[in-house]
Amino acid sequence: MDEEWYEGNPAHKRHNDLRFRRGGKTLITASFREGYFHITIVLGKEERERFDLQRESFSETICKEYDAAHTYHDGKWLGFEIYDDSLIDGIISLLPIKRKPNRKVLPKSLELCGQLDLGLLHTDITNKIEG
Repeated sequence: MDEEWYEGNPAHKRHNDLRFRRGGKTLITASFREGYFHITIVLGKEERERFDLQRESFSETICKEYDAAHTYHDGKWLGFEIYDDSLIDGIISLLPIKRKPNRKVLPKSLELCGQLDLGLLHTDITNKIEG
């Protein structure tokens, strides 16, 4: 997985973004704000169909955001404001809809960026790192 860092534009709100991309496709964007961060996931037509098939496996919060999101020409833009880790597992569960998970849990060398499997739950990754 590639990570791309974007510095905020001083003429605008100066948000810094971290985008996780795989195969030329953005999976998720984290926009860093003061005291919280904003996660954006865009689901295209096929991804929306996969979401609808798996809908009952997602939390009520994820489903509400999906239903409230406007559908643009490039897909539904889901946005989540993150103040704590309560939504992390739900957001991570959306990622396999975008792209098949990479089964590498940890890289051979921790110096390599972007090699964690974001298709795993937060607790699974934490257990792998600590265990």
